[in-house]
Amino acid sequence: MLFANSCGIGRDSEEVARLCSPDNKVEAVFERAGGGGATSGFTYALFIVKKGMKVMKSDDVLFQADHLKNLHLNWKSDRILEISYDEARIFKFTNFWQSSNVQNYQYVVELKLVSNKEGHALSKKDRFLEGYDMSGRIIHPDSSNDSISLEPLRN
Repeated sequence: MLFANSCGIGRDSEEVARLCSPDNKVEAVFERAGGGGATSGFTYALFIVKKGMKVMKSDDVLFQADHLKNLHLNWKSDRILEISYDEARIFKFTNFWQSSNVQNYQYVVELKLVSNKEGHALSKKDRFLEGYDMSGRIIHPDSSNDSISLEPLRN
């Protein structure tokens, strides 16, 4: 099982976790890219590779997200990988993987995406319910419903 915290995956990415399938044929590889600073956070990507292989540029990103809270990867069986989370801003998700490198496309892994929370899986910030909008105005939540009210930023 993997736990992660929160701009694209590429040359500057680093492997942060590797989780072998129960039958030892493939591995789920989790990579992180980005600065993680105040203005640019980390982006995470999930790949599946044949056991012992490195992620190559040609490998497909199966899951890509940022602003992760309580992410868990868990092999439910030899060919089922569950990705569960409390909060995430997900850019990409594919629910299956297969490769010519593993049984010539006959070995298929199913990916399941599960939100651990009822209701919203995006943070308040990602739903623009707190913080600042793109023009620098303060955003306040309206407690009566999910609408928001805006006011200009005061200097």
